[in-house]
Amino acid sequence: MHPDDIEYLTVADVIALYDVAMQESDQPASALVREDALRSAVHHPRNLGYYGDAGLSEQAVELMLHIASAHPWVDGNKRIATLAFYAFLRKNSVSVPGQEALRSVADLLILWLSTPAEQRPAVQDELVALVDSWVR
Repeated sequence: MHPDDIEYLTVADVIALYDVAMQESDQPASALVREDALRSAVHHPRNLGYYGDAGLSEQAVELMLHIASAHPWVDGNKRIATLAFYAFLRKNSVSVPGQEALRSVADLLILWLSTPAEQRPAVQDELVALVDSWVR
């Protein structure tokens, strides 16, 4: 899929998702403390598509990983990273097959965040392969 055919989330989309997610979990929204880091994370998939020839699956995973590692909010960063991942896929007509897939993605995100940098590519490849199975 060419980057011109992909629908991207905006920073405003991700901020709105964050506010809804925190309301639905009955938690107060925390401060957005690193807006520049959020902006960079949200734009990263598009750059990968144009300059790195990344496909939809890789872009979705990169969006999630970059939001989580950017830590733009005081609280809820993994939650919004996962929600942005799903929103990006939905926006591009990709459905997540069920609760087990949701848990797998969340588990792999936590594993990626807790893994030493030199081992992260293997976890990331596993995430991309999982998403590839949904896209096909």
